[in-house]
Amino acid sequence: MTSSRIYALLALLLLAEAAALHAKTTPNLVSILTRRKKYGTLLKLLKTTNLVTAVEDQLKNNPDGITLFAPTDAAFGKLPPGALANLTLAQATYILQLHALPEFYSFGNLRKVKKPIETFAEGSSLKVTLSRKKVFISSGPVTTPLKKSLYKKFPLSLFTIGDVLIPNVK
Repeated sequence: MTSSRIYALLALLLLAEAAALHAKTTPNLVSILTRRKKYGTLLKLLKTTNLVTAVEDQLKNNPDGITLFAPTDAAFGKLPPGALANLTLAQATYILQLHALPEFYSFGNLRKVKKPIETFAEGSSLKVTLSRKKVFISSGPVTTPLKKSLYKKFPLSLFTIGDVLIPNVK
């Protein structure tokens, strides 16, 4: 074999290995949330609004990654009775998009944010504040602390929050 053929073969092997590694590193949001057992309401809403597919597409195609704030079932339980059942599909989608940032933020990076961060919910942003070493996320009407990181490997950063973020009424 000539050296150019060897280099070509090595290049093909490296490309194949890189593609295989990329395929393995794309996280599965449904699997992550299902394993934790306290995100059933969020999972149901993600599936109903078809945002599971949108998140998967972002994880595969957005070079900046994605950050999600995941309210627990207890957080949804704090909403007024019937609040979820009375939402239209568009309203439910908007509220879930408010919980998603089109960029990967680690806990440390969020601590450094000084200005509002745009969300996937058109026209809505979140403010990040610090108090006694805790990070708080605010949509305006709702401010909630980040409880813990569920997943923190690029391209997905996933944090538990104890309240459902509600958009400002305009």
